[in-house]
Amino acid sequence: MGVVTLDNDLGIERCAALKEALAAHAGESPREVDGAAVERVHTAALQLLAAWWRQREAAGLDTGWSACSDTLRAAAGTLGLDNALGIGPAPGQQRNTVEHT
Repeated sequence: MGVVTLDNDLGIERCAALKEALAAHAGESPREVDGAAVERVHTAALQLLAAWWRQREAAGLDTGWSACSDTLRAAAGTLGLDNALGIGPAPGQQRNTVEHT
């Protein structure tokens, strides 16, 4: 199984490189993503990841995480992209829910 390793910095200024890296692995299956090193992430990078993930799902390709940093997990959760990206709560943590009254 191939692994796409994400850089530690997924700021907006690095999105072009991220897009190219993901495109190189768009049709390969199964594919794992290693996000253990991610320390900085912007919304644009998460949007790219979500679009890539969705494209792979639509093509029937398996995608999963080999590792996910707390920073990446928190950012995806804040934006509501954790389910779309298949990112569950960290081991030993419960998923937080937000109630709107």
